[in-house]
Amino acid sequence: MSDEAEVLRQAAEAGDTDAACSLGLLLRERGETEEAERWFRQAAEAGDTQAMFNLGALRFAGGDSDAAERWFRQAAEAGHVKAMYNLGVVLHLRGGDTSDAVHWYRQAAETGDLGAMVNLGLLLKERGDIEGAERAYREAAEAGDMDAMFYLGKLLDERADLEADSWFQRAAEAGHMGERN
Repeated sequence: MSDEAEVLRQAAEAGDTDAACSLGLLLRERGETEEAERWFRQAAEAGDTQAMFNLGALRFAGGDSDAAERWFRQAAEAGHVKAMYNLGVVLHLRGGDTSDAVHWYRQAAETGDLGAMVNLGLLLKERGDIEGAERAYREAAEAGDMDAMFYLGKLLDERADLEADSWFQRAAEAGHMGERN
């Protein structure tokens, strides 16, 4: 174990949840996922929302979406914004009733998370809520998100709204490479 890892391990064993979380990240980077999970779990069980989020991400990457959902939900309910977003992703990918995914995307979007706004727009469009999708895209686009600019352009183009051209132009200027179709 490196000097850094040893210092983190000692602090984590003494109950420092930040150290346990940092040690988990270090171990995950090294590919030691079981040991990383052990330290994330210790910090999560002590109430560390970042560790809960990290456990969710670790479980999701490992293909266990049920465990990922549990950890993301616990962190999201404690106010962790990225966990709200990721919980929305897990629930959206699951399919079926997407109302819970909408809820969590909306919670993250209300904190200013642009990715959540874009995903909320995509999901609302899938569900047929075109006005809701436009609001979500517009808010993210006006905040500078190039994907939102592009999706807003597509949405407006579908109804032959002349405003679509300006959003496609802004998306292209921001570096978006999407095709208008």
